[in-house]
Amino acid sequence: MAAEPTPYDVVVIVRDPLAGMGVRFLLSGARRIRHLSMRCQLRDLPGGAAPGGALPGGGGRPPVIVVLGEEVLPNELRQVCARWPTLVLTPVTVMASALATVHCGARSVVVTTCTDPAEMRVALDNVAAGGIYLGRGLRWVPAELARPAMSTTGTTPQSCRQPTLAPREVQTLRLIARGLTHSQAAQELGLTAATVDTYIKRIRAKLAAGNKAELTRRAIEFGYLSTRVAAEP
Repeated sequence: MAAEPTPYDVVVIVRDPLAGMGVRFLLSGARRIRHLSMRCQLRDLPGGAAPGGALPGGGGRPPVIVVLGEEVLPNELRQVCARWPTLVLTPVTVMASALATVHCGARSVVVTTCTDPAEMRVALDNVAAGGIYLGRGLRWVPAELARPAMSTTGTTPQSCRQPTLAPREVQTLRLIARGLTHSQAAQELGLTAATVDTYIKRIRAKLAAGNKAELTRRAIEFGYLSTRVAAEP
């Protein structure tokens, strides 16, 4: 069991002001928060801080970073989790999405639609004390599944790895998920339709998706699409 946490700082990364209000409400029950700051993007975090180091004014200990999972890419999340204890808020209860987030290094995953200020306090206290917390919407995930399985050669099997999409592939994926045709996506990106066709083939192969519906579902599970983007006309 994690030790009783001393007061800690919290930095929230959120772009949308309305979403920020929702996060503030969830944090209202966390009595041990010493200082709360809201930032719009991950790049707003000090780039010069050493891994695990404190932010300016943090009292010598690393703050807890609260991130909305739908707003960051897996590679960005890995970088944050490697430097600071991180809690991820996600609207998705799918096990694959939760495990992918844990594999990125997050110490806590909390489902926004299933949580309240009391649970957020427990989650933050656990993370600040060096523990791990899975939100009640994810409590059924067995602990052993939160670790990538290892093969007899000591490597992680391909099926357990987080698929990595190139930035251009992510841009293409999001346009197609919004309902654009390959030609329209190509025009939006300044590419040829043939190039977009190639990107989509690569994306489907990486995400093991046979059709658009499956592609969208898998992209949401692995954090490349938010449910909001996928639902846009």
